[in-house]
Amino acid sequence: MGQWISSKEFAESFNVNKKSLEKACFRANQSGKKICSIRPIIINFTYTNGIGGNAGKILQIWNIPLSTKQVEAIEKGYPIKYVLEEMGEIVETARVNESMKSFKQSPSNEEVVESNNDEVAQSNVMESKDSITLDCKGDKDETYKTLKQDEAEIKQNKTEILHHRRTNHISKCDCNTASRSDSSIHRDDCSNGGVEIKENKEREWIALSAKEKAQAKHREKILMDYESAKASGIRVADFLVLKNRENSTLKLTQGKLFDWARKYKTQGLSGLSDKRGVAKIGTTSLPVWVQEEAIKMWRVMGSGYLNKMQLWRELHIIAHLYVEGYSYEKFLKCEIPPLFSPNTLNRFLDSYLKANSLEYTLITYGTDKTDSYKEPAYGMQRDLYTLPNQLWQIDSSPLDAIVLDNDGKQIRPSILSVIDVYSGRNVAYLSERSDSNAVIRLMWKAFESMGKPQAIQFDNGKDYLSNKVQGLLDGLNIVFVRSAAYKGKAKAVVERRFRTIQSSYITAITSYIGRNTSERVAIEFQTPKKERKSKDALGNPLKTQQKHIITFEAAQILLDEAVEFWNIDRVSRRWSKARGKSPMDLWSEANFKRVNVPYTQFLLYAEEGKARIMGKKHIEMHPFEYVPTKCIEVGSKVLVRVNINDSSEAFIFSQKGEFLCIAHDRRANSLTQEEIKTISKECESPPLKKWKLPN
Repeated sequence: MGQWISSKEFAESFNVNKKSLEKACFRANQSGKKICSIRPIIINFTYTNGIGGNAGKILQIWNIPLSTKQVEAIEKGYPIKYVLEEMGEIVETARVNESMKSFKQSPSNEEVVESNNDEVAQSNVMESKDSITLDCKGDKDETYKTLKQDEAEIKQNKTEILHHRRTNHISKCDCNTASRSDSSIHRDDCSNGGVEIKENKEREWIALSAKEKAQAKHREKILMDYESAKASGIRVADFLVLKNRENSTLKLTQGKLFDWARKYKTQGLSGLSDKRGVAKIGTTSLPVWVQEEAIKMWRVMGSGYLNKMQLWRELHIIAHLYVEGYSYEKFLKCEIPPLFSPNTLNRFLDSYLKANSLEYTLITYGTDKTDSYKEPAYGMQRDLYTLPNQLWQIDSSPLDAIVLDNDGKQIRPSILSVIDVYSGRNVAYLSERSDSNAVIRLMWKAFESMGKPQAIQFDNGKDYLSNKVQGLLDGLNIVFVRSAAYKGKAKAVVERRFRTIQSSYITAITSYIGRNTSERVAIEFQTPKKERKSKDALGNPLKTQQKHIITFEAAQILLDEAVEFWNIDRVSRRWSKARGKSPMDLWSEANFKRVNVPYTQFLLYAEEGKARIMGKKHIEMHPFEYVPTKCIEVGSKVLVRVNINDSSEAFIFSQKGEFLCIAHDRRANSLTQEEIKTISKECESPPLKKWKLPN
């Protein structure tokens, strides 16, 4: 048994210089080490406090030099106490075995040594390469007696160390069944039904998920490491410290380790997986008829508000059809208990609807919403195109703010936006309403800025499917791409830009009303109730109670600034797939030929032309009389297209589509197409009845 001695005693015992020994220990201690080497000897040292206040530190050295295995164990993090004491005994045992081997080689004592010494020499211990053989010179009889006594003590100690390892490797049915390291079964019982138990274990292992299998194999490796450590004499507490040091999230305890070992022995590898909560998934105590009727009733009631408590009552009403002798009247009088609890029914419905999410969406939201919610991801749409103007996307959205029109009336205009899918370049237009005329104005603004595209993608709005818009596309030879109904992801680029613009610049407007109903209610309720009014001073209904509302023209300027900012912004795209390139950068770098649309060609198809005959002074187009700016032969047939922004102006084309000149009606007021439509509706309305007062 080793012990701590002073540096002087160690130097005298191993014939080394005391000063050199102290210097080596001091240098090692400065480096944070507890072992050092002097000559071929590897030693372990420590500094202890001396007796007295000014005694200082005393150097103490373990009297047994360390072997190579002990040094490796210390470097791996094994406890010092275990390395010095328990491994030291094993090293001494190896030295005795080496001495006995040398003693057996003597011709006079070959027959005396018993054969059971080989069992001690072949035990699973960590042998030292630096073991020192005993000096067998002198009286061989005395040496033999001494070795026999040492062998008996070693044999007794090894029996205690290896006791657990032997018992764990003995089968319950006393049969020699080989265990497989990477198999799903650790041990097969040899009693009756052993084959059936093996098949059950295999089925349990197959039923586990990949995550549960990986967890079971990881725990099996820990148990194998524990068996090896236990055979080497390492205590359980030291093994737990080592494993928790390797993985701080493991939190291995003695109870957990022994529980794993017990499950591994009885259930095999599948018993090491964590099955807490797994057994409850997909199971229910409801009878089959209750499950079937509950699903049928839910399909009927699920389209509206689903009251699960009422569904529970309905199931008890029809229970007499399936349960003999059941009375609903006795159930109402509380004379008999319910067949099942409402919580049991709720758990069953929740698990069923979770497993059948497609059916849930179809019943609660309808077919169109199901197509939208359950459709696959489209990915990056801009990756499908290589150049600008290959595809535009156009859409409209209400502005999340209230503005004032020219008459001081509160209105909520619409944003019409067109975006190039490849580059992301955007053009937007603000209109009081989204109609065919607004789409025509937006398209000219986009043509003037970006040129003519090869194709434009719309949704199914009536303003996009109107004769004006479709005639313009056909006349300019632009492909019309129609999106399916309720497929917002089909126009993902323009929809995403709406959210960007509305969530940035528009939120700074004083009359911002929020993105949804809940936000709008919260904003409107900021105004005290006594100050809320339903109409303004002119009698117009109020759309918001907020003050300092901006005008329509100011909102248009603010929208143009926001669009131009996002067209040149690089900061927001620094970490995206654009790699720091703005839409204008992608647009400028692309090598493509821009196709421009002349204004006269745009006018030729932007408005439906009406055939007229040139009169002596003007072209008659009730109620307007357009006078051409150039001389046109009297009686010639022409096509007249009225300016959608100014009804007093018209564009004259020949029957072949050639632009001739502009014509004006100096008597008419400058009206837009929307204003003319409003006036015509008022004129067509029936006159008010004249009521006579009673006599």
